[in-house]
Amino acid sequence: MNRLFATILYLLLLVPFPAAGAGAQSAQHRPKIGLVLSGGGARGAAHVGVLKVIEELRIPIDYIAGTSMGAIIGGLYASGMSPEEIEKALKGNDWLDVLSDSPKRKDLSFRRKREDEEFLVRSAAGFNNGELELPQGLLQGQKLLLLLKSLTLPVATINDFDQLRIPFRALATDISTGQPVVLKKGDLALSMRASASIP
Repeated sequence: MNRLFATILYLLLLVPFPAAGAGAQSAQHRPKIGLVLSGGGARGAAHVGVLKVIEELRIPIDYIAGTSMGAIIGGLYASGMSPEEIEKALKGNDWLDVLSDSPKRKDLSFRRKREDEEFLVRSAAGFNNGELELPQGLLQGQKLLLLLKSLTLPVATINDFDQLRIPFRALATDISTGQPVVLKKGDLALSMRASASIP
């Protein structure tokens, strides 16, 4: 965990961030403050409490970066959601269902229930253009992506994360090389999901 944290900090030092929004003039007279949010699954929801205290203390955040659940919380906050709105979204969803790629067992037909019992590995390999193709990860994340897309709908047209309310970066891993990847452009919801994926 310490190595991951050190890697994130190192990468943030390499990534240039522009001045943050309209408050940049008054921010020139103080040090820039960057907030780095770690992963940790459900424990990552504790970041919402941190954001509440930061707002209570009126600590200005100039940049946000995160990985996994930290990328989700950080991305939602950077997009303009308040800590209270993020908390409501977290509490208002069945996360076991959101993180599952399959329909709930009670919604499956008898035949599908029997098939699930027979196969240990539920992600199927197959052939594409004559080449063996493996699943992209342990979780495909379709339900999670749909939820993140609905939560980030107000900023769906923004492709440069420097244009969000607070400039944002998500950290993911290139599954081919194992190297960290800093996501700073593109679809915000897809970037947050990529950071939270389990390859």
